[in-house]
Amino acid sequence: MLTTKIESVASHHPAQIVRPYEIIEDAGLINLDVPKTHIEDLTGIKTMHYASAEMRPSDIAKLAIEKCLQDFSGNEAEIDAVFFCGMTRDMQEPSTAHILNHHCGLSARFCIDIADACHGFMAGLITADALIRSGAFRNILVCTGEVASKGTHHIANRFKKGELGINDVKHNLGAFTVGDAGGAMILGPADDGTGFQTFNTNSKS
Repeated sequence: MLTTKIESVASHHPAQIVRPYEIIEDAGLINLDVPKTHIEDLTGIKTMHYASAEMRPSDIAKLAIEKCLQDFSGNEAEIDAVFFCGMTRDMQEPSTAHILNHHCGLSARFCIDIADACHGFMAGLITADALIRSGAFRNILVCTGEVASKGTHHIANRFKKGELGINDVKHNLGAFTVGDAGGAMILGPADDGTGFQTFNTNSKS
């Protein structure tokens, strides 16, 4: 039985490290009686990586893809599809997957953005697995590039300007827990019993 295995995997983290309390201070949340260690106490998050302001999701994804391709034993021409599964995208049209296919020098015949918020990469893996098992595609690049810090800065500025207040803290605190990173994984077929055996998911929408 044909299954799907991981051919190579890589990630990229920007060099700049930011601590949650720095964002809380910058947003002026301390003036709203939000403790400096609030995010760390709630989530255990101590540091986040932030990309430079000019970086786009495709830029940070490309850095991870380049590392992933170095460890790929096959030929780049054998990558049949590119799935970009980030929460953030370069633009509405064209898809970020097409942008990466071009900028990484690939010739995939199918490129698509798969959006499912925090579950996007997992959705990409499940979709790729089904297509590889069916025999429709051989090797699929699943990737992401998150530049969520842009949203964090936007929310922080709204608190700083007084557009958001104490009653808005609870609903916007998630914006202070995310960072920037790129990830890439090349999946391929296996016929020796290895690879993914099953996916067990549950949705409580």
